[in-house]
Amino acid sequence: MTRTALEGFGKTLLASDEVVVEATANSMAVSRIWRRSWHGLIIANRCW
Repeated sequence: MTRTALEGFGKTLLASDEVVVEATANSMAVSRIWRRSWHGLIIANRCW
């Protein structure tokens, strides 16, 4: 999970793609990297 790897993966995503990321300490960092070029990120928190 480096910034370079996340940016590279984000560039492969289409506008119709959606990615779900578990709500952890890193999820906001991921959203900041991807929101510049792609907006299909969902941050989810699994509650029992």
